[in-house]
Amino acid sequence: MRTNDDLHVKYRPDNFDDVLGQWTAIQSIKKVLADDKGHVFLLTGPSGVGKTTIARIIANTIGCDSQNLIEIDAATYTGIDAMRSVTDLLKYRAMGKHPNRAIIIDEVHALSKQAWQSLLKALEEPPSHVYFILCTTVVAKVPETIKTRSFAYVLDPVSRKDIVLLLEDVCDGEGMDIGNDVIDLISKESFGSPRRALVYLEKCSGCKNKKEAAQILRTATGSEDVLELCRWLLKGKNLNWEGACKHLKGLKDMDPESIRLTVINYFQPVLLRTDNDDAAGRVLEILDCFSLPCNSSEKLAPIMIAIGRAIYD
Repeated sequence: MRTNDDLHVKYRPDNFDDVLGQWTAIQSIKKVLADDKGHVFLLTGPSGVGKTTIARIIANTIGCDSQNLIEIDAATYTGIDAMRSVTDLLKYRAMGKHPNRAIIIDEVHALSKQAWQSLLKALEEPPSHVYFILCTTVVAKVPETIKTRSFAYVLDPVSRKDIVLLLEDVCDGEGMDIGNDVIDLISKESFGSPRRALVYLEKCSGCKNKKEAAQILRTATGSEDVLELCRWLLKGKNLNWEGACKHLKGLKDMDPESIRLTVINYFQPVLLRTDNDDAAGRVLEILDCFSLPCNSSEKLAPIMIAIGRAIYD
């Protein structure tokens, strides 16, 4: 086990068997690699469920040395020049004992149209020593021409049961004395993300009871500010951008995907309790506005767009 102080890094899986909650996808990926049937993988799903982790395990499985592993944040390097530098590199064999090269492109949906076009040929006929692993939270923005050239896998949120087992194992390994009620609370607030669960566990490590943990998690998630936003949207009266900006001020330091998930989890039970068609229609409109996953590199922009749609559509 690695000794990094951050739990979500220390307990990040480094082999397929340790990946949590993605058994079906993992079995398929292992077979594709064993049979050497694919060199392009597309991993989609919410933030924190294991996309980048699995991508690195794929690179390790094919025998890719660290010097031959290229990781690109497409949210930062969106243009054609960045992708051309990658495709130009493919002309040359990898260095070192192992000949394979792996290219991981995170937040790949953020690439420009020109960048996608420059990658298309390389993805269609990659050299035998090259593997592409594309990761995204917004698969709807990935061109169909890319999807059809990839082995695509949807990574689902991890079940609360599996999150609880992970937290219990980490607590045992770290000698952390945390009550079952606190672990259950963390598993609920993590929304299916092992990474988020471990971050929250570290924040709550000194809590004496569930009440203290709940206070810390409210600060960590900004949930009260999000709940105020939900109540405002639900009223459906006097909705304007001035009011939206007042709510956005309280969300400015929050992870956009955490905001979105909190909104979704607030309105789902509201919809189930609604017996009025007009009210149900309003809730469905809000859920639709917040239906697409967000990525942290875009900051609050996706939330602003979702709120704008909820106000003006």
